[in-house]
Amino acid sequence: MLNLRIRHYSLRQRMSMLGGYLALVISLFLSLLFFEHSSYLEDHKTSLGISEAEVQLLNLRRYEKDFMARMKPELLSKFQVQSERMSDKLDQWFSDLSQTGFRHPDMELLRKAMLAYRLNFLEYVEYRKQLGIFKNEGLQEDLNQLSSALLNSLPEKNSDSRALLTRLQSLHQVFLFDPEDDVVHEFERQATVLQSKLSTVQAEKLRLYRDAFQEAVRISSLMGYNENDGAHYLLRRAAHDMEARFSVLSDAVATHVEQRYQKRVFLIICSSVLLVALSALVLWRIAFNIATPLRQLKQDVELLRQGRRDLVFEFESDEIGKVFSSLRSFQSDLAQLDQMRAAEKQHQQVLLKEKQKLEQALAALKEAQGQLIQSEKLASLGSLVAGVAHEINTPLGIALTMGTTFSDHLKVFFHQMQTGQLRRSYVEEFQHDAEEGLQVMQTALHRAAHLIQSFKQVAVDQASEERRFFNLLQTVQGILQTMHHMVKRRDLEIQVMIPEDIFLDSYPGPFGQVISNFINNALLHAFAEEQHGVITISAVQEDEKVFVSFSDNGAGIAAKNLSRIFEPFFTTKLGQGGSGLGLNIVYNIVTGILEGEISVKSVPGEGTCFYLMLPLKVHTKEIADE
Repeated sequence: MLNLRIRHYSLRQRMSMLGGYLALVISLFLSLLFFEHSSYLEDHKTSLGISEAEVQLLNLRRYEKDFMARMKPELLSKFQVQSERMSDKLDQWFSDLSQTGFRHPDMELLRKAMLAYRLNFLEYVEYRKQLGIFKNEGLQEDLNQLSSALLNSLPEKNSDSRALLTRLQSLHQVFLFDPEDDVVHEFERQATVLQSKLSTVQAEKLRLYRDAFQEAVRISSLMGYNENDGAHYLLRRAAHDMEARFSVLSDAVATHVEQRYQKRVFLIICSSVLLVALSALVLWRIAFNIATPLRQLKQDVELLRQGRRDLVFEFESDEIGKVFSSLRSFQSDLAQLDQMRAAEKQHQQVLLKEKQKLEQALAALKEAQGQLIQSEKLASLGSLVAGVAHEINTPLGIALTMGTTFSDHLKVFFHQMQTGQLRRSYVEEFQHDAEEGLQVMQTALHRAAHLIQSFKQVAVDQASEERRFFNLLQTVQGILQTMHHMVKRRDLEIQVMIPEDIFLDSYPGPFGQVISNFINNALLHAFAEEQHGVITISAVQEDEKVFVSFSDNGAGIAAKNLSRIFEPFFTTKLGQGGSGLGLNIVYNIVTGILEGEISVKSVPGEGTCFYLMLPLKVHTKEIADE
């Protein structure tokens, strides 16, 4: 006996301590996750604010440039709406930045730059409105009206003055489109020349026209002839200042976000290292206290696995002690199991011997079944031979009788011819009898030859089971001819309704055996000896399949037997000519060699119908030996 003393600590205190530690670790871990998630959301919101503000700024500049290029009021409205959105977005962005502790002097400078940009743009727009955004507005419209009034006051014969005024109209339009000092000087020079040629009233109209042009020059000067002077320059400088402030602030915010991320990473790494160290220490301590009894437990289990059943366990009544108590019970169960295995092994040996006997009996049964099936086939072929011999006997007997009669007449003819007693009337009578007898003999011999040929083809097919291309109607008719001797003694009518153009690439021998078995089954089971009956064989072709039906109007099959008719050795005429293998052979041939399907329907008292579905061309190249 092997005595083992197991010393261990209580698990309850260790598990309580481990549970508290795990709760602390999980709390710290969740706190870190919450801190990281909230910080990530703040940084993401800040970064998203930069992107949105940048998009707003780009849209604002685009609306400004579109308005200055196309001068449409709807573009001005879009600029004003976008500038309001930009201001709101900056306020929201600065508020989010303040919540993250970000402070930067360019935040206020960006607000001022934005305000200056809006004021300069509105000043520029005001100047454009005074000049006229469209042709029929502002000073542009005033210039057009004053010049047109002056032109209407000039007589048509004063062509020089009208030409000078037309030149002035062209100059003021050129100036409004592209303001230049040379255009202003040229306008004044041409106006001075024109004034000397006008009357007092016309000169007053010219003065008003010149004053309006000078006002347009003054406003254009304030707006700026190009991007480097006037309100236009101030607008461009304010836009550049706003973009520069935004760029500086974006870089500062990106740096701030990166610093916050680095601080969080450092904090998480330090916390993780601390938690891992504490976890390692706690787990090592707990593992040390638990590992000692578990190692002893492992050794005991290994001894049990090796076959030891004499171990004695001493333990305390705590959690691990319960495990050792279960192990002692397990040792007892193993001892009982060993006894059961020994008994089971003996029982298996007995079962193995019985199995071998059953296998031998099954092999013998299969061999007997094969012999019965072969005997059934040979019996069918023997019946075929007997029937053909019976059918051939009649025409051969007629031919023999006519040959004997002709030989007797021929002897009498030669005798009269040798004795000189041959008369003309006898020659004519002999000629008539000879022709008639030869005609009867020829008909009988043709009948016998036809029967022999049919028997030869059917016999070869059933004996060799060779695959070939055959006509369905001719094959069925040949089978019926060979079985005519069996049917003619009964009051039966066989109707064949098969089209002449159905050809199969299959096995005519097995198919003929199927038809023969159907007929034998109908003669044995469907009709009584003196009962009149009708057997119908029909077929129809659909695509690559042919559907064959064999039906009779005989006694039918009982419902309880309908599901068993294809089972081997099942028959209702046992001892009365039924072997129980006919329809089983049919089922095996149809579903195996012919690669088809078979089904049956029957109503007791009304008859039975077998349905075959066969492919026009089988896929197997050869038939395995049965």
